[in-house]
Amino acid sequence: MTEIEVLLERLGKLLKQGGKRLYERVKTVVEVLKHDEWIEINFGGNDNKAIEWLKKTYFSDTDSTIGKLTAIFAKFPTLKEWEERNFDINLMWAVVYKDLPEPERRHSNGRISAREAVQLKSEVELLKKELELVKKERDLLKQENAALRKHIRELMKESSYVNV
Repeated sequence: MTEIEVLLERLGKLLKQGGKRLYERVKTVVEVLKHDEWIEINFGGNDNKAIEWLKKTYFSDTDSTIGKLTAIFAKFPTLKEWEERNFDINLMWAVVYKDLPEPERRHSNGRISAREAVQLKSEVELLKKELELVKKERDLLKQENAALRKHIRELMKESSYVNV
């Protein structure tokens, strides 16, 4: 074997090892993200902050976002599928991207226009107001519920004194 053949063979082995390690990291991060309690304790329940930290801490060696990698994993969950595609993230992403609904596809690069940003901001504000109304309604219902429970207890007390 020539020196170049040895070097190319080594590159192939390293690619496979690196691909397997990336697959294992993605598989593991999918499991980590299922732990809502950990996200709640460490990031105040903010998934985006957790993902940002995971990216910085465990995926700084790849340009791919964790969202992209987990979407790829959802479509290709086995090591065999990754091996069959030679661990080619771009190839697997092309398959995933093709199947995304239009709104998700439009924003999959993480960039939106200024007009869309303003629209989304106003939608968020409306949703915040709606959430506040729902919270107030919930609090009123809790108060009503407590009053009704108290009334039921009183009626039950009264009925226990009446013998039929």
